[in-house]
Amino acid sequence: MGFMDSAKDKAAEFLGNEQNTDQVLDKAEQLATDKLGEDKAEHIRTAREAIDERIGETSSADSAHGADESNGFDDNPEDEPLTR
Repeated sequence: MGFMDSAKDKAAEFLGNEQNTDQVLDKAEQLATDKLGEDKAEHIRTAREAIDERIGETSSADSAHGADESNGFDDNPEDEPLTR
């Protein structure tokens, strides 16, 4: 097992634990609210909940069917060249 396989397994194990992901998301939500202000708190909360749902769906599917290489997002939906 190579380094990347080991890292992938550890990430999957971490993401499969609801308590771990909730702690990280709660901290990220608080940090974002502190930095962006209370007027953005509802948007931040909505994003946090969407991420939490997505992680839950992904970890459930991965454990039931085995993890696949896709991250589930279409990073370039128009198939245009990526530029910086």
